[in-house]
Amino acid sequence: MKASTFVRPALFVSRTTFPHSRTRVSFARKVFFCQAKYSDSGTDGKFSLRVVSPTLLAAEKEEAKAVLTLFLKKQGLSNVVAARTINKSDAFVDHLVSQLHSIHKSRYLVGRELSTLEIREALIPYLETLLEEFGGILVDVVENFPAPPVEERSEENVQNQTVIETSVASVSPSVASPESGKLRALARVSDISPTGKLPSHIVYLVDLGMELEAIREVIRKFPAFAYYSLEGKIKPVVEFLLDLGVPKSDIPTILTKRPQLCGISLTENLIPTMAFLEDLGVDKR
Repeated sequence: MKASTFVRPALFVSRTTFPHSRTRVSFARKVFFCQAKYSDSGTDGKFSLRVVSPTLLAAEKEEAKAVLTLFLKKQGLSNVVAARTINKSDAFVDHLVSQLHSIHKSRYLVGRELSTLEIREALIPYLETLLEEFGGILVDVVENFPAPPVEERSEENVQNQTVIETSVASVSPSVASPESGKLRALARVSDISPTGKLPSHIVYLVDLGMELEAIREVIRKFPAFAYYSLEGKIKPVVEFLLDLGVPKSDIPTILTKRPQLCGISLTENLIPTMAFLEDLGVDKR
């Protein structure tokens, strides 16, 4: 990944709402330009996406979208406007995933997946840096990535656009909802392999006692769960819970209520936390 950006270091960025009254949105193309380059090996310092499985890549894109959506909402965007921005930001989401691979290159080279928390900790500071640099035009940067938006806007046009956005939000918010990603995630529940079997992680969950409809409901609420790998995330957490003495019959309920557990790092979060509690005298059984 080569990125040429004039971006100041991210310090503490206060909550900022994106203005609707600006009359001009213009900045030089040299300010923000990013070109992703991949090589077949990591010997020259570049990371290759070819070492990442398509399933993991899809999961990371869903995680990146979730982080970006949350970040935009914290800056004052409504659910509808944030959703519409996400629908236009495929290239920027790919860029965020590439940032993950660049920051945690050594993790990927040894085959270790990132937890949800690690993904957030890597992307939020980067997004804050961009917000500090671009302020109210960050949405334009996200939607037009990698080409920076250069446009003239009269105050009347901006007001008209605001009225249109408000009308769309009040009349048909479902039109702007990012349902396509959720539908793709749900489709993975019933994807049949060439051998005529369901995906391995779905089979494993069913064997644990989860109904297919319950799995679909989990994915509706938390789409990233559909892309969690069996050996990398789901099975280790289940085995950890069983080792703690949790009855196998309770595992489906736990995963239904807290699917995010499978995205938390065992070695860096769950196990150290359990060890800390045991030191305090808590009996894991």
